[in-house]
Amino acid sequence: MAVSLAQVGYGTLLQRAGVTVLEVLKVGGPGMKADMKEVSNMLSPNTYKEFVAGLREGGDVTFEMNYIPKDATQITLRQDFEGGVQSSWTIVLPGALGTWTFTAMVSALTPAIPVDDRIVCSGTLRITGKPVLS
Repeated sequence: MAVSLAQVGYGTLLQRAGVTVLEVLKVGGPGMKADMKEVSNMLSPNTYKEFVAGLREGGDVTFEMNYIPKDATQITLRQDFEGGVQSSWTIVLPGALGTWTFTAMVSALTPAIPVDDRIVCSGTLRITGKPVLS
C-alpha cells in the first residue's frame, strides 16, 4: 500500500521582503487563473462552444493572522495598503514542499473582533505578474 505524501501546514511562513509576518494562522493561494476567450463559430463541433486561453493572472493570496495592531510586521502591512506599495512576497511551505515567490500589493485587511474568541485579521495580497514555485 502506498504511503501518503500529504503534510500539515504547520511551519508555513508568509514573508514580505524576507521578513516573516507574525502570528499567521492560515495562508491560501496563489489563486491563479486565465481569461477564457470564446472562439465558437458556425462549424464548432457538435454545437459546443470552443475556448482558448487569454491572459493569465497570478490572482490573490489570502491569509489570516492573530491581530496585533502594534506589531511592526502588521504595521508594515497597513502602510503598504495605504501607500499602494508593491513588495516581494514569499510563502515558504513546510518540509521540502517548496517556496512561492511573487510581487503583490495588500488589497484588503479586515480585523474581526468577536466577544468570545481571539481577535484576528484577514488579508488579501493581489499578485502582479507571475508567481513562481521553486
